[in-house]
Amino acid sequence: MLPARPRSGSFEAGLRAAATATASSSASSREHRKQPSSPRLHRSRSSAGGPSKASPSPERRRSVGGAGAMQQQRLAQLEEELRREREEKARALRELEEVRRDGESGAKGAAEKVQLLEREVDKSKESERKMLESLIYQTKQLEQTKISLEEAKLEIATLRQANKGLEAAAARRGGAAEQRSVKDLMFGGADEEIRVLRSELRTAMQGEERSRKAADDLSVALSDVTMEAKQVKVWLSEAQAELEAASAEAERLRGALAAAEARLRAVSAEHERCRLEAEECAAAWGDKERVLLDCVRASEEEVNRARQENTKLVESQRVIRDENARLRDILKQAVAEANVVKDSLELARAENARLNDAVADKDGALQSLRQEYECIKVSEAAAQGSLKELNSLLAATTTACGTPASTKTAPAPDYSFDQRLPNGSKSGTPQSASQRWMADKPRTPGSRRYSIGEPGKLKGGFSQSARMGSLNPKERVFASLSNIADLKSAADAAMEDFDDEFDHIDESHYADMEDSMKHKKKRPIFRKFGDLFRRKSFYKPNLAPVHTH
Repeated sequence: MLPARPRSGSFEAGLRAAATATASSSASSREHRKQPSSPRLHRSRSSAGGPSKASPSPERRRSVGGAGAMQQQRLAQLEEELRREREEKARALRELEEVRRDGESGAKGAAEKVQLLEREVDKSKESERKMLESLIYQTKQLEQTKISLEEAKLEIATLRQANKGLEAAAARRGGAAEQRSVKDLMFGGADEEIRVLRSELRTAMQGEERSRKAADDLSVALSDVTMEAKQVKVWLSEAQAELEAASAEAERLRGALAAAEARLRAVSAEHERCRLEAEECAAAWGDKERVLLDCVRASEEEVNRARQENTKLVESQRVIRDENARLRDILKQAVAEANVVKDSLELARAENARLNDAVADKDGALQSLRQEYECIKVSEAAAQGSLKELNSLLAATTTACGTPASTKTAPAPDYSFDQRLPNGSKSGTPQSASQRWMADKPRTPGSRRYSIGEPGKLKGGFSQSARMGSLNPKERVFASLSNIADLKSAADAAMEDFDDEFDHIDESHYADMEDSMKHKKKRPIFRKFGDLFRRKSFYKPNLAPVHTH
């Protein structure tokens, strides 16, 4: 696997550095080619000896060393670029594997990753193209270096040949000078020519010295260039090996890229299907969301209505609580009043039971009085018949006795039952039945009419019966009639008082319970009725001649 490639900025910076290094190396090589020719031209042009110029070998050595350092720097940069490219491609492959694994789960992320990987692949292709261009440029640089090396070799050979020619010319000139010197010695007069030859020899020796130094410098530079060329060859072989490995890796990556593209197409199809499903799900979810929003709105409206109803119910509950409290107070008052009424009702029930007993007693007494009243009516009818007979008998006796006897006869007493007493007493209170039975003036026992309610009446009953037993028959008849009248008036008064008493009970008992104490005042009346009953039973033997039973 190749390392991941660097970013475009760093790669362009590396290319710019490589270009500058290449330009500097080419400039140095051109200077190197130009510099050896200058001594030759100088030797050819110089005719007189002078001081020797500085040797250019250190500059050439520095230029060659600088070119080698720049080439090493470029190669290091290329190696770094290759390493980064390998790392980038490895990362791209790992991301492709991750995309292949996560293709089913992340459709949207897969599309973005696929686009990113496509961009990464394009960038890797571009970087690979730039690397190939840089390698081609480096090979061209190496070829130019080889050419310059061949030119240097040719120049060295030319310099060697020129040196050999100069040595041969110097040898020839030395021989000619010797011949001339011999001639001059033999013939004389050749001093001027000798001086010229000596100056030429001196110049040739200086040129030879300079050429020797140039040859030494050239040999040193050549050895440096040879070593540099060997190093460049090694680097070139390594670069070619790396290029072959990179091309093989590129082929492998092309295959992997084709597989990745196939997987990418599958992932794209899956992504399209997922996108369609996502759109369908989004549409369905939008419908569900709208329905849910409608339901939420409806529920909010229901909640608002429920809150309003709740507030109304709370208000009504508060009102009901107040009403309940008020009703509770009223109920407490009603319970208290009911307790009071219950107590009063218990008292009323007790009083009613007592009054019912009294009414039952009064009903029994009234029934007895009615029976007695019927008996009295029958006795009255019989007494009226006997009275008529007595009147007829009296009339007969009066006619028999004469007129003077009749004028002296006292008028018959009124035995009717219509006599009534006044309704009120002197104090203005209602009179009882015993007071009604009393006459306007007190009666004496000689009148033979006593009220039933008079005190001491019952006590004198037996004595009166004894007196009646001692009377003659005529007086006995008048006494019986007087007793009948007394009984009738007493019965009428009792009945009238009894009816008034019952009316008073019916009106007042149920109107007000406070009048119950007034009924206690009527008990003497019932006692008087009892006296009347006892008197009635006492008078039955006296009325035996008149009674029909």
